[in-house]
Amino acid sequence: MPISGHDQLKADPAYQALTGLGAEFEIVEETVLGQRLPVFRQRHQSLIELLLDSQKHGDRIFMVDGERRLSYRQHFEQVKSVARYLAETHGIAKGDRVAIFADNSIEWDAAFWAAQSLGAIVVAMNGWWTAQEFEHAWQLTRPALLLGDSKRLARLASLKIDAPVVELDSEFARVYAQPSELPQTAIDEDDPALIMFTSGTTGRAKGALISHRTEVGFTHCNRFATAFGMAQWGMKLSDRPSGVTLGVAPFFHMSGLGGLMLQTRVMGDTVVLYKGRFEPEKLLGMIEQEKVSTFTALGGMGPRIINCPSADRYDLSSLTTLIFGGSPVPHSVQQGLRKVFPNAQATPAIGYGTTETGSVPVGFSGQGFIEHPSATGDMNVLHELEIRDENGTALPDGQDGLVWVRSAFNMLGYWNNPEASAEVLDQNRWLCTGDIGRIEQGLLYINSRARDMILRSAENIYPTEIENRLDAHPQVKESAVYGVDDDVHGQAVKAVVVISEPEAATEAELAEWVGEALAAYKVPAHWRLTDEALPRNATGKVLKDQLRAQDA
Repeated sequence: MPISGHDQLKADPAYQALTGLGAEFEIVEETVLGQRLPVFRQRHQSLIELLLDSQKHGDRIFMVDGERRLSYRQHFEQVKSVARYLAETHGIAKGDRVAIFADNSIEWDAAFWAAQSLGAIVVAMNGWWTAQEFEHAWQLTRPALLLGDSKRLARLASLKIDAPVVELDSEFARVYAQPSELPQTAIDEDDPALIMFTSGTTGRAKGALISHRTEVGFTHCNRFATAFGMAQWGMKLSDRPSGVTLGVAPFFHMSGLGGLMLQTRVMGDTVVLYKGRFEPEKLLGMIEQEKVSTFTALGGMGPRIINCPSADRYDLSSLTTLIFGGSPVPHSVQQGLRKVFPNAQATPAIGYGTTETGSVPVGFSGQGFIEHPSATGDMNVLHELEIRDENGTALPDGQDGLVWVRSAFNMLGYWNNPEASAEVLDQNRWLCTGDIGRIEQGLLYINSRARDMILRSAENIYPTEIENRLDAHPQVKESAVYGVDDDVHGQAVKAVVVISEPEAATEAELAEWVGEALAAYKVPAHWRLTDEALPRNATGKVLKDQLRAQDA
């Protein structure tokens, strides 16, 4: 049977007070794309309504980009100027696609909101792509305009771009100087707002089409989670001081666009952009200088921060919220980061979602996460979840299967790919995430990507379990486990292990370490020890295809 956030929370008095008749987060049922689904009665009807509402924050700093500090008021003026430029100079109108290929910046943000005000669809190009990867996404979506920074546009020199190309670095400074008014565009909640590409670790990137309802819902559900958490302590949202979020996730990913560009705006917070290659000392210095209160540790950041020898030289007392995201987090990493950021001891948080879910269906924080460190959380409000087998049959609690999610915020479908859309969205708008997981006592546990499962002599082996064990070894910085062909067993287990220094550990020592905690058939038969960091994508997930290619 499906589980839902409402069913899990409905007996809680704080939940009842927040969601009851006439309350700020009153829940009603409405028809969304043909399905009766729960939604908040009081909500922004489009991203533009959200933008306009955020003007109440006035001269509060919205974004810090290097030496530039931009207030909410200044940002709004920039958006209006860019919207006029897009419409008058390039003829951008409702339904047109506008591609952005750039690093996180004030310009990326201004371009996004300007396009939304015109009813255009932003195509969020992965800023790490090569020209070949970019070309696939370009041909798939056929944008009317390309906005990019100089570094990434130079990467496309070999391509013929069949649309106008604008360099954000130089052109927008001139555009900002031209004052304007915000366009008046009729926008429906379920109009498309964004094309965001899947991670690409499972093949050629697909473009998930995201609606205004989805993006707004992302922020409202997270805002409710904050209000609910505060209610447990007898506080209201109005008691919450404005915060400072360190922006490490790229805007072309949901955690960057939703968590930084949108969520900080709804909460009236400041986002400080971290730019360039990740360096622990640089990040810790920014937390100290900007008095950052919230930081999301993506992928391999955690182990590098923990192993940073100068971490104790920085004043990190401002950081009170530590969020984990991107992939399952070893318990040893969770504990290590809580030691580095002592004032976040009681408020670690984790969320689970995919590009296609649009929002964060599952998550929890605080004591619940501390007590269940290998879980990804319980159901968030307005979401349902079900575990099914490969034939679509619902599975009982405790049994692994495919994770299916339903809410009003699931993607509209894959852009120009109805076949792929039909594979993951059923007739009732349940979405198959492609992840393998199980429900235990109302909590979701994600084992690994379905494609990562190793089948050894008919035994299912989940790499995450082995990786967690390896990462707990004192000489291991991080690890990746995957299956390799084996003549006897079909597949065998291989581990690529990043150790602290050469000769710090041997294969035999690591095999014994794994064997002490896990069954013999889970101990890797093949090893590669290295001092080089594992390759990761923008969300922090390890690119195991690259590791496999290195084996060839």
